[in-house]
Amino acid sequence: MKARVVLGCVLLAGGSIELAAQDFIDLEAERRSDSAQARPIAPVQTAPQSLPDSPVSYGIDGSVATTRQSVLVQSSDPAAVQDAGSLFVQVQRLAEEVRRLNGIVEEQANQIKMLQEQSLERYLDLDRRLASGATAASSSAGSEPTSTTSSTTVKAPATSLNTQEEPAYLAARQKVYDKQFDDAVAAFNSFLLDYPSGAYAPNAHYWLGELYLVLSPPDLELSRQAFQLLLDLYPQHNKIPDATYKLATVYFAKGNPSKARELLDAVIKQYGSKNHPASKLAQQFLDNNF
Repeated sequence: MKARVVLGCVLLAGGSIELAAQDFIDLEAERRSDSAQARPIAPVQTAPQSLPDSPVSYGIDGSVATTRQSVLVQSSDPAAVQDAGSLFVQVQRLAEEVRRLNGIVEEQANQIKMLQEQSLERYLDLDRRLASGATAASSSAGSEPTSTTSSTTVKAPATSLNTQEEPAYLAARQKVYDKQFDDAVAAFNSFLLDYPSGAYAPNAHYWLGELYLVLSPPDLELSRQAFQLLLDLYPQHNKIPDATYKLATVYFAKGNPSKARELLDAVIKQYGSKNHPASKLAQQFLDNNF
């Protein structure tokens, strides 16, 4: 049996049953309304702030401070951030430049120290030969025959070598070999007080000139005085070329290049034709510094 529902009436095949008419109720609309009343009001969502990957700090006003290369900038101005980054880079570059310059200064100081010690070693070898030559000269001078005239007996002048002078000189020189430079300076000064006109006095003056340059710190003025005393007191000594060259380098180090050049030119002019080592050193110094 088929049934049809038409506007509240049920129609049956073969008969009809009337139902009471009812008002139409939209149940779906009521359910939606009830759900809307029961649902809580969602808070207003704000866009999240993007934080930098690096550590951040907060300013006085609570705003996030941007971190860029270890410099905190509490400003949202892109130009200020860029300026701070540039300043940091400049500081880093200046620090690197200072470190580089310090390294150069240290390297040059080591080179100067090495050159001074090499010069000292060269003189040590030369001094050994001069010392043996001075002893031989003193012995031969002491044994020279005398010349006579009808009324006067004249003895040839000779430089006598005190028996205690040579051990005192050798003891002072040994301190140089042992690189006890401060003690060597004191020993040579004491030697010159005891034997101011001795056979080894010129060498002692030269030693002092060299030693004052290798002290720490160097004493340029005392070195100048030692070399100048050698030039003034023993103008014919065989150490004059070397002493003149060394005196020129001391004047140059003291900030007097004109006096240094004058002495260097004198060494080259006087000893260049003789192929003396001091003239070669003087020419090299001129080429490197003038």
